[in-house]
Amino acid sequence: MKGLILKDLYMMRKYNMSFLLIFAVFMVVSFFGGENSFFTVYPVLLAGILPVNLIAYDEKSKWMSYAVVFPYSRRQIVTVKYIITAVVYAVILLLTFVVQWLKAAVYGGDISDNVSIISVLAPVGIMPSAVMLPLIFKLGVEKGRIVYILGICIICALIPMFTMSEDISIDIGAAQLMIIIIPILLFIFSWFVSVRVFEKREL
Repeated sequence: MKGLILKDLYMMRKYNMSFLLIFAVFMVVSFFGGENSFFTVYPVLLAGILPVNLIAYDEKSKWMSYAVVFPYSRRQIVTVKYIITAVVYAVILLLTFVVQWLKAAVYGGDISDNVSIISVLAPVGIMPSAVMLPLIFKLGVEKGRIVYILGICIICALIPMFTMSEDISIDIGAAQLMIIIIPILLFIFSWFVSVRVFEKREL
């Protein structure tokens, strides 16, 4: 499975440099852009596109059909995509947190507001990927991508609910734990469903 992970990392370096540039631009704008939280949370939502692009290149090159000839199980092929998705989200969240921490240190602002927003939208942001990936492994990239775009639109529409609320600080409690735990459980369940549907799919 290490070989599959390396293959995807090489593909990301070769084909997704434009997305890395977009991430960098949003990080810079969020640093200098005042209190606009859109530039803080959008990279988290955009991160789900990278694994989708990897699957799209796999389909275009007929890699899925070719991979089953190697000693890789379909479960491993699916698992690698979920690992890449989780790692990409984790890296983007870490970079976002570092940028916001530096912003608070330089400008003397309060980082707690942005941390509260990130703590809510980070797990919620992974939900479109959790819904989309089983559909991609079942039906292909194009139909799954439509679901992802719809999910992003819904989440972006909900962002003002967090950014415009005066009571943005979130205390540790049952509600916050549910917001964090449910998307994680959905992501794990999504992996299980993707494995099942991909094992039955004709390549």
